[in-house]
Amino acid sequence: MRILIFGKADLLGNIALNSLMRHLHEEHHLGVFLSDYVVDCEREAPLSDWLVAHERDFPLNVFFPALDALESTNGAKNLTFTALQQRYETPIAMVEQVNSDETVTQVRDYAPDVILSCRHDLIFGPEIIGIPPCGFYNLHPGSLPEYRGLSATFWTMLDDHIAANCTFYQIDPGIDTGPIVHREEISLDYSRSLIWNLSRVYLGGVQAFLRHLPNLCQGPLDSIPQDAGRSRYFSSPTADDYEKFQEKGYQVLLPEDYLEILATYLPDGRSDPLLSEFARKLPRKQDFGIE
Repeated sequence: MRILIFGKADLLGNIALNSLMRHLHEEHHLGVFLSDYVVDCEREAPLSDWLVAHERDFPLNVFFPALDALESTNGAKNLTFTALQQRYETPIAMVEQVNSDETVTQVRDYAPDVILSCRHDLIFGPEIIGIPPCGFYNLHPGSLPEYRGLSATFWTMLDDHIAANCTFYQIDPGIDTGPIVHREEISLDYSRSLIWNLSRVYLGGVQAFLRHLPNLCQGPLDSIPQDAGRSRYFSSPTADDYEKFQEKGYQVLLPEDYLEILATYLPDGRSDPLLSEFARKLPRKQDFGIE
């Protein structure tokens, strides 16, 4: 089966892509497009900007280039985008305008049977949605239709749910409005940070996709229309929203959680001597005006 993945060029997008490629490469032909788009409002609140620095800036500008410069990271669970491309002999390309004639032509030329979007930033138009005969699907890190829009796991935690859902649904021209195939429930651990929980939500969604793949190989999956009456749309959290999050005792990011994630890219994991070197280079709260 020819599977085209639309992902995101950041740490969480990379973690999800690692899992997808690890499980799919032997039996399927893969192609990957990555977006690298940060919504302006994600940089406005200091805590949000600090989070983006850990999700995107540090991995892309410091961590991944340093790993790519090493002679080998054999034994590591996760690989950088460059290493993924080499390990699985799969082209990974950046895309800025997903509905441009150029991108649509590239997708048509690839002739995917199915397209999966996971953490991709851009909104797909009808022309590209209609290309794959077995369907175009997304993994959304929140329950639909209750948590449409941005930062779904953040809002789920702010509402004190004991679990989050990663919704596997069929994309239509709306924003998070397509019919639902499956909601994968992932327990939330409030002793851990938002970024740690979010990584687990995406990995749970990947597992849901993999479980449905055998049926997907036979054609489009059965799905259920969303209940518009239960729909809520969320934007990126404001500084006040982050303050409410912290007042509840919840953490956006904990250094130990983040280092646990980084350790999955190192051959010796948490005991790898490089981990302490990277720890000293992490974005500091005070540089973002956070006390």
